[in-house]
Amino acid sequence: MGVRVRQKIKGKGNPWWVFISHNGKRMSRRVGTKKAAEEAAGQIEAQITLGTLNLDKPKPKPTFGEYSQKWLKLIESQCKGNEPRYKLSTLEEYEAILRLHVLPALKDYEINNINKARVRDHLISKLNNLSKRRVESVMSVMSSVFELALDDDIIDVNPTSKVSKRLFSKNGYKKKPIDKTEIFTPDELNLLLETCERHFPEYYLFFLTASRTGMRLGELLALQ
Repeated sequence: MGVRVRQKIKGKGNPWWVFISHNGKRMSRRVGTKKAAEEAAGQIEAQITLGTLNLDKPKPKPTFGEYSQKWLKLIESQCKGNEPRYKLSTLEEYEAILRLHVLPALKDYEINNINKARVRDHLISKLNNLSKRRVESVMSVMSSVFELALDDDIIDVNPTSKVSKRLFSKNGYKKKPIDKTEIFTPDELNLLLETCERHFPEYYLFFLTASRTGMRLGELLALQ
């Protein structure tokens, strides 16, 4: 019998758990930080002392992955009708952001167990490979999913709130230097366009427009 606090996987940034053994029943719950886990353990020990602890398994909260799909369906419903609020291209962009930059790391976490620290650490990891603007888009999509859960009383606070002030502060964010080897020289760009015109004429105007305007992919795909 007793209550213990530890990490299942030791290491900075990994969640802390509370392990309970009482009256022949065992249960473990992921809490988040060590401080929060210790506070939860103290409350549970008090319930054991008072005889009020009930270890009947509570209904699990939805995962972030499940709630993100609910949010996407809501956006999809607003792409229809005579005066749609969103374009289908916007829905596709949101889906791609979740699929590529959020769900691989967070889809299996119960949405109420994702705290500010985890959101911040995830976004910081994305700054290693994505531009600041793209990471801001990732955070915006995450925030929208959390806002829906907040409206449904699944969570008490949106963990993305005020994260950007620390994440993108002048002292906390260093702009990734441009790798000049990734930029076409005039000769390389002309060779690309000539090759495209000769072998892939159906895509020539697309790449010509991209090279002359600097438009983003989403803007190019939306052209009619």
